[in-house]
Amino acid sequence: MANEREGSGIPSWAVAAVAILGIVGFMWWISSAAQPRDMVAITEGDDTAAEASGMTGEVVGLDQIATDASGLAGRDIILEDVTVAAGMGQQAFWIDLPNQQPFLIRMGGAVVPVQSGDVVDVAGRMQTMNDSVIAAWTSSGAITQGQEAEARFAQTFLEAATIRAAQ
Repeated sequence: MANEREGSGIPSWAVAAVAILGIVGFMWWISSAAQPRDMVAITEGDDTAAEASGMTGEVVGLDQIATDASGLAGRDIILEDVTVAAGMGQQAFWIDLPNQQPFLIRMGGAVVPVQSGDVVDVAGRMQTMNDSVIAAWTSSGAITQGQEAEARFAQTFLEAATIRAAQ
């Protein structure tokens, strides 16, 4: 008895090639969709744009935050050339201080992707972390309930008014 599929008009190698291309395309899409995307707002521009966008405050070094972050609470500061270490939710990210401790920066408003390794300038007000801050962030959707413990790790944080790519 002859093969009943013979003469169907589609060679079996073509079916196999289409299946392989479909699998490769699907795997490519999965890998590109799975890339981590840390989200915070960035304002691009030169120094004039930074001044116009509200980048005001005292320029503070990361070593000063490492030694006395709570002493800066309530003050407007500028951090220059800080490297994003990791994201937390869609409106916050961590940087590493010289003492290898992480420090939290939060940005409200418009959300634009920032990747780990990006270098940014940040201006804002130093704040003390407490339960009401975490509750507000969770209720607004800035962080998830699963990220509350991570946020509690920060004793202080910078509430950024302006973030822009470093010059």
